[in-house]
Amino acid sequence: MIRMHDARHTAGTPLHLQGVPIAVISAWLGHSSPSFTMATYLRSPDGSLSAANQSLGSLVSFNDPRVDVTDSD
Repeated sequence: MIRMHDARHTAGTPLHLQGVPIAVISAWLGHSSPSFTMATYLRSPDGSLSAANQSLGSLVSFNDPRVDVTDSD
């Protein structure tokens, strides 16, 4: 049996992974602050940091050829 609390507890991460802003998730879950939501409910999957690095690298262009913004993995 799945309790409502269990469903609520697991809803934050999928919403986060779909790009829903933390403030919206926090309000939807009824939390007083987004920082509580982040600390308590949300988990980032392995590889998220690398994906964020690649996204940032694709947005930023450097004129200095000595700077490598590609992922080293």
